[in-house]
Amino acid sequence: MVMKMVGTLTSKKAVLFYSLSGNTKKLVSFIDSSEYDIFQIKREGLFSEEGISFNSESYSVILFGTSTLGRGEIPKPVTRVFPLLKQIS
Repeated sequence: MVMKMVGTLTSKKAVLFYSLSGNTKKLVSFIDSSEYDIFQIKREGLFSEEGISFNSESYSVILFGTSTLGRGEIPKPVTRVFPLLKQIS
C-alpha cells in the first residue's frame, strides 16, 4: 500500500481540456499547474500551441474535461484527441 501511494504522489500528471464557453477553463484554473501539465484543446489545432505533442504513455494520471453540446454531445475538436487516449492501457 505504501509503495502505491508513493508512486501516485511522484507520478507525472496531465489535464486535457476543451472549453467552449469558458466554464471548463475556469474549473481547470483551480488545478495546481505545478503538479499537472495542462493542455488545452482548441478548435483550430489539437492543442493551444503549435508543435505540442502529447504522449499519453508519459503520464500515470490524466484528467479530461470538456463542455458538451445539446444532450451531452462531445464537440468535434475533442474527438480528435480520442486516438491519443486509446493508447492508454
